[in-house]
Amino acid sequence: MLGIDNNLRAQAEEKLNQAKNSDSDKYAGALATIINPTNGCPDEIRSIAAVILRRNISVTSVDTSDAVNKDNNINLWFRISEDARNFVKQQIITALNGNQAKDIMHKTCNLATEIQGAMQEHENDTIW
Repeated sequence: MLGIDNNLRAQAEEKLNQAKNSDSDKYAGALATIINPTNGCPDEIRSIAAVILRRNISVTSVDTSDAVNKDNNINLWFRISEDARNFVKQQIITALNGNQAKDIMHKTCNLATEIQGAMQEHENDTIW
């Protein structure tokens, strides 16, 4: 995804869209696991995982890489199970408590804010 080869980037986006479509719980869980600083992923990968997950949870963003598939663009938070939501939240909390670079912390905070702010009105409860 981070490379300059557009064909490879398109293939990576397609695989992400297929994963999101086939098993939203695993998709969200995998992205959340990547964000966690204890997993050993490079900072660039953790950063992009936070952005991708935030865009999939945002009520204002649309996944333009899969714009033709309206069902696959329904807010991810609505599509994942309660267990998956709890797992994602736990991974984010762990990431926020971890020692990480400022830019990754910023993106993780943006993700946490998106979940809390955008989803609270739909769940009528405090999320964290």
